[in-house]
Amino acid sequence: MTRGRTKTAAGVARVPTVLQMEAVECGAASLAMILAYYGRWIPLEELRVQCGVTRDGSNAGQLAKVARHHGLTAKGKRLEIEGIRDEASRPLILFWGFGHFVVFEGMKGNQFQLNDPAGGRRLVDEEEFSKSFTGIALQFDVGPDFEPTGAPPSLMRGVQAWLQGNRTAAVFAMFCGLLLAVPGVILPGLTGAFIDRVVQGQATSSSFWIVSGILAMLVIQGGLQLLQGFALNRLVLRMFLMQATRLANHLLDLPMRFYLQRSPGDLVQRLTSNQVIAANLGNQILLQMVGIGTAVAYATVLILMNPLIGGLATGGALLLLVCVRFTKRP
Repeated sequence: MTRGRTKTAAGVARVPTVLQMEAVECGAASLAMILAYYGRWIPLEELRVQCGVTRDGSNAGQLAKVARHHGLTAKGKRLEIEGIRDEASRPLILFWGFGHFVVFEGMKGNQFQLNDPAGGRRLVDEEEFSKSFTGIALQFDVGPDFEPTGAPPSLMRGVQAWLQGNRTAAVFAMFCGLLLAVPGVILPGLTGAFIDRVVQGQATSSSFWIVSGILAMLVIQGGLQLLQGFALNRLVLRMFLMQATRLANHLLDLPMRFYLQRSPGDLVQRLTSNQVIAANLGNQILLQMVGIGTAVAYATVLILMNPLIGGLATGGALLLLVCVRFTKRP
């Protein structure tokens, strides 16, 4: 099987999702999904140029021509809904709503599974499908000259590119997060001892040290949280400024054709989106990575203290992850 081609147990094609950056890129993004499905990973920007995308978008003929250029066979067909069901063995590009392109992956029960470059994978019923499908479809297959190339996008490569020049701040923020596991483990034990010996009237000479330990852990916890927040805020600001500068310099080096194909509002949005990406990277991805490390530390301590309870808790967490993985939207 060609690299990249995968199907579910129900025979639905799992086409890699490629989201459009602009509304006019739906055709190029749909073709990028088809090529990636057969193992040929081409950047969306490159396909946009090859498809001749303008401010009016592209058409089915241009998509078929570019697909043949990359070694696929492409054939336009006029299909009814029953014909679509018969073609469910392979992904198709459908002309949708007389102004959009989507990828048809197959049937899931009585519903049609689409991979929409505007929003990702979704299911539609027959009523919605019959209203939006125009009857025009593009069918593809591997040609004799087709060669797989490229590699799927990697989140880690993207994160590394954004963290270039900021790794020290990122490591410091993650280190503070891991250190927060120390008071998180010690505080419950001290709190239990405080309740047993002080609140219940069994004060001893060690009560002072228990209270002092609780206060010390709270101070350490608060200090680490402040340091982590400060480091993350500086990291987000530095990443935003560095990426905004790089993007501005890159925009100045682009040919006039790039600007003729895009609206001014889109260019401004790309500049401002750097701040959103930097904030998400600093406040979500890095914190989630720290959270995973902290969870592993807690699980290790719990297993050492009580193997049965620790094993049950760890197994329950892993089972929850499996359930979330298999119950998420298609």
